[in-house]
Amino acid sequence: MENVRDEQENFEVLGLRLRLKRDEMLPGVTPREVVDYVQSEAQAILNKNQNINLNQAVVLAALKIAQEKIALEKQYQDHVAYLKQTATDALQLIEEVIPTSN
Repeated sequence: MENVRDEQENFEVLGLRLRLKRDEMLPGVTPREVVDYVQSEAQAILNKNQNINLNQAVVLAALKIAQEKIALEKQYQDHVAYLKQTATDALQLIEEVIPTSN
């Protein structure tokens, strides 16, 4: 029997037949969710822009998704930096209130 993580699924995305398998580095994200998201983004672009072809829509969808990913990564880094600063400030306040004995 084939391992679950090695199983591939067949999909059709905007007329293209693809085989995808689950990415072990992204637990909780299924190939179906990825396909549905890409397809919905590309379809939304096609619906808004009647003068572009499928290839252009797919590239625009990829660029939009990449932009979202980069924005989320920056937001994550900002949140981590804020959390570190808040923890440092809290520790400093605690040490002022309850000085450590040497």
